[in-house]
Amino acid sequence: AVSTTSTAASVSISLNVPAGGTGSAMGKITLAAAVNTINVQTDITTSADARYSITLSSATQVYNLVPYTSTGTYGSTYYTYNGVEIPADAYSITLNVSAGTAAVTATSITLGRYDWNLFSVNTTQDPPTKISLVSGEGQANTPISYDGSGNIYWGVWGGTHTYYQYNTSTQALAQFKPTVTGTASGFDDFYNTGAAIIAPTGSTQYVVFGSDSGTVYIRPTGSTFATATGNSFQIPSAAGMIRSSVAAKGSYVYFTSRIADSTTSTYTGRLYRADASSIIPGQTPSYTYVPLSYASTSTPVISDNNYVYVGTYNGFTSGTVEAILYSNIAPSATMVPIYPESGTGAPVQSSPIVWSDATDDYVYFTTNSSSGAGYCYYIDTTASPLSASEEWTAPNTSGNNYSLQGMAYSDIGGYVVWGDDGNNLYIAP
Repeated sequence: AVSTTSTAASVSISLNVPAGGTGSAMGKITLAAAVNTINVQTDITTSADARYSITLSSATQVYNLVPYTSTGTYGSTYYTYNGVEIPADAYSITLNVSAGTAAVTATSITLGRYDWNLFSVNTTQDPPTKISLVSGEGQANTPISYDGSGNIYWGVWGGTHTYYQYNTSTQALAQFKPTVTGTASGFDDFYNTGAAIIAPTGSTQYVVFGSDSGTVYIRPTGSTFATATGNSFQIPSAAGMIRSSVAAKGSYVYFTSRIADSTTSTYTGRLYRADASSIIPGQTPSYTYVPLSYASTSTPVISDNNYVYVGTYNGFTSGTVEAILYSNIAPSATMVPIYPESGTGAPVQSSPIVWSDATDDYVYFTTNSSSGAGYCYYIDTTASPLSASEEWTAPNTSGNNYSLQGMAYSDIGGYVVWGDDGNNLYIAP
């Protein structure tokens, strides 16, 4: 599934506000199609202490595309509206500014829309060819899961706010779109939250995935994916959102959460373990957790030695890889730091992979920072406490070294492969 951003509308404006002053500029804009999620950008030039807002107005409705926010919040004046659907219509768009220590100028506002497209790729042809299967609005940011019976699954953030099931034989598309309270859109969202396929009681399969509301959904695979009652459970609101995929091994499923404290700019998180047989429809979910050092979007990986490894991050400043024996997961337990061996580690938002050799584990991961790199760590699981050491590191060299994704492993030749934001691909034995 591929996500793209295209221009929905743009307008020229003229804004010049002196330092310490306030002002606004208005233009006319037309949306040719209804939109739920909008990438809002302006070319404001100012200091980071200025504040701005953008409203979209029709004859009957006002939409707050950007609440009053600092121009230095993220990427200057880049903001994403993810609220109620805005119909196709002609609108007035207004930029309001409170200048800080510097004057504010702006000449344009651009509204972009997010769209996704699911492709099939024929790898038997050289070069490979692709066919567009289905498409929609939003960001398709999750991995794709397969249930072994012709159905694939993925979720969308924004746009349609939907988790999909697509049958590769019949091309039937089923949609699960849960409503929640406390969001601007009234619907849940799915970001990085790939699904696990489980069958804890025999032949009946279920697909399990998390969401931005901190809810874990359990849906039957196949013809009743969209319509069945299913089951769900929600982690405490203080535990934040789920932005990892769900991993399944043995009798349990695992996932992580991220909690962002905007007042202190700190991030915390948890690693969860749930009894797979308890979360299916008709049962009472049973789960536990262990605190992490920082937030996590990392999908847990479980080794053949029964250790669970996850990455953590605190913004773009620091991070860890941590481990725990699966049976020791509890609120009073403590994760064992694997990376870094000392000092401050870089953010690890990737999902590690692990290879076990008898009682030894080898964990591979990437870091998402300006000094991003690939790593391999050796862990002696018989040591108490765990003994970890760096086997090798391979610094990214593109100049844009951020690696958000993890590594892939090839059985052919025993290589690991990863990439970075500078479009470099790295291969290591």
